[in-house]
Amino acid sequence: MAAGIRRALHQSLALLLVLAGAGFALARQTATAEAAPGGPPTAFVRVNQVGYATAAPKRAYLMASGLETGATFSVRNGSTTVYSAPIGADLGKWSNTYSHVYALDFDPVSAIGSAYTIVVAGPIAASSPTFRVDGGLSLYAGAIANSLNYYQVQRDGPNFIPSALRTAAAHLHDATAMTYLTPNANSSGRFSGDLSPLGVTINASGGWFDAGDYLKFLHGAAYTAQVLMIGVRDFPNQMGAGAGAANFTAEARHGADWILRMWDDNTRTLYYQVGIGSGNSKTLGDHDIWRLPQDDDTFGGTDPRFRYVRNRPVFRLAPPGGLISPNMAGREAGALALCYQLFRVSEPAFYKIDAAEQTSVHARLAAITPELAAAYARWEELEARR
Repeated sequence: MAAGIRRALHQSLALLLVLAGAGFALARQTATAEAAPGGPPTAFVRVNQVGYATAAPKRAYLMASGLETGATFSVRNGSTTVYSAPIGADLGKWSNTYSHVYALDFDPVSAIGSAYTIVVAGPIAASSPTFRVDGGLSLYAGAIANSLNYYQVQRDGPNFIPSALRTAAAHLHDATAMTYLTPNANSSGRFSGDLSPLGVTINASGGWFDAGDYLKFLHGAAYTAQVLMIGVRDFPNQMGAGAGAANFTAEARHGADWILRMWDDNTRTLYYQVGIGSGNSKTLGDHDIWRLPQDDDTFGGTDPRFRYVRNRPVFRLAPPGGLISPNMAGREAGALALCYQLFRVSEPAFYKIDAAEQTSVHARLAAITPELAAAYARWEELEARR
């Protein structure tokens, strides 16, 4: 089971890095965005824009507005055809316009090259843009480095990394943020009245922005930190100390710092969100305005409508010592356990804090359900044997 979980996490990591670095390229026979109803049939080929590893499975997709019965495809390296085969089975429709999608598998192609193309011959001709076939280390180096740059740009707090996209620290008031009860919100995310403060301030600075806005969520940050720490631990030459410009160690540490701040070990309280998305008639939230993140600390001057933009609320998951969801507890505990594994040698003072935090969260798991605590204990036992 442990091997299966680890394999699934590795697959998630690989998918995350590919999506963050590049996607699929589109090539069409025509320059039109969509075939007009009743117009001439069109088709195009999708390939992996990052490329294909020499020994890995290789698949492209033919997307056509009509049937491609009897069609074949050829893989060319420059002007030389290196592989040909019939197109694969019809996998169904992509859209109403492109109602037929066919798999184009070319696993036998393994020679390193950067001028490969795929040409389809059939009822509706199509061709792909050029793509690469190369060793994995060479192929994914750019995508991994781009992924690291993405997380660095998303950093919140004083420890930002200067770049063309980030020129100043943001949300410095998060260091002394007031905590609040979670408000009742409607289906649009808006709440009535005002927020209810708990009279407790915490240091909620750091972490990463979420999903195109400037909010911060524990569940997303914990998963992200887990993926990065697994990458640093299991792929040190690609994401760790041996990776050069693609070393994620500091970025994983940045995420772990913020996760630790969301758990108050003295009061057994877990906080899960910083900032509020939508406001109401008396206050505005993150989603209500457009601005740069560094503008938030002084946004609107003293205008009370922007008080939760300037001084962002932190929301508590449950009362001190109260039950928390197994999903959130599991993610938090998993992130802290990986943090312990990763930093116990290089930063013993930091990992000792993590170990204590991890034990506290484990206690909360036991209070929620004995089965969850038993599963967590079994995981610890397996990890100790590594």
